[in-house]
Amino acid sequence: MNLPTRLTKITDIQIGDHSFLNESHQCFYWGEYTPYKGATYSSTNQLIMNLKKKMERRGKPDWHYKAEAIENVARQFSRLWNWGDVNSKFSLVVVPMPSSKAKADPEYDDRMMQVLCRIGTLVNVPLDIRDCLSFDGSCPPSHGATERPSVDRLYGSMSFNKYATVEQGPPNMIFLFDDVLTSGAHFVAASRALNENYPGAQIIGNFVARRALINPFENTDDS
Repeated sequence: MNLPTRLTKITDIQIGDHSFLNESHQCFYWGEYTPYKGATYSSTNQLIMNLKKKMERRGKPDWHYKAEAIENVARQFSRLWNWGDVNSKFSLVVVPMPSSKAKADPEYDDRMMQVLCRIGTLVNVPLDIRDCLSFDGSCPPSHGATERPSVDRLYGSMSFNKYATVEQGPPNMIFLFDDVLTSGAHFVAASRALNENYPGAQIIGNFVARRALINPFENTDDS
């Protein structure tokens, strides 16, 4: 796959594409996902579509593409950060963004947790991975909703599992992992929940891709 070899930080150039983010948020992304263009449009589109393949495809001939996407993302992110350096300088906790379904729902997809567990296996560093966030299933997935939920609605449907942190101390840095950065609402809602339970911790968003907005004039002739 022809994907970047380094992460890119969201700056004031891109921040307008993600309406709920502001200059205080620190977010990094690997590739750019272009909606409505299909899997053949780019390597990132293909990767994201395989990664987000619905659980109803489990056991079908195309299911292995999801497992391959999880492995690919984990291998790349195991190289994109110097995990040993970060882990030695900070009290680091790594948190997956939960999917929109409730965890008891058979359609719940723990793809980001699988990615983080695989990263933990690949890097020679004891990562503190905490699956401490969950949604109650009342909000539709952002990629399939005609009207995307607000930060307040997402926050209201989110729970923090304090029992995921019983044996470990509080972090001063949190890597929050998600697949696609769209409006930024999920990141902001999750950051609010994490800040309430880990006050003072620096939260850094890690995204497999950011949504790239299509230029409506890209195919027009201005001559």
